Amino acid sequence: APEKMTTLWGRRAGSMGLGGLLIPLLVLGVAGSRLQIVTEPSSRALLGAGVLLKCRFNVGGPVDLSSLRVQWYLFEERIAQYDQGRGESQPGASMSEQELKTGDASLFLSRVMVSDEGPYKCLVGYGAEQMQGETTLRVLG
Repeated sequence: APEKMTTLWGRRAGSMGLGGLLIPLLVLGVAGSRLQIVTEPSSRALLGAGVLLKCRFNVGGPVDLSSLRVQWYLFEERIAQYDQGRGESQPGASMSEQELKTGDASLFLSRVMVSDEGPYKCLVGYGAEQMQGETTLRVLG
């Protein structure tokens, strides 16, 4: 009888140990996926008109601009960025710091040209997390 008891305890301790390992991993997974990002798969603009390429993000609470990094790319060329309070962009491209506070990293392109057509990437970094969304711009006319 004492031998059987030992086996039982051994099994029980093993499963408790596994449970103890699984719980912190689960919490890390949930905590690590606070940042969410939403873009539209495709956008269209008339030649010479303005267009807003939508990119919304959610950090699970109020946005602290000092922890925020946003980069927009057309193909591999960076056309706009916001880095912890400082923004810069190529002529004709802009993001609104006011909108960034509300989780909106959309990019405004004024006077769209044929060369603006193509795949855009919106990269949002918040603290140690980073996510990206993509949209493809088609220029009409």
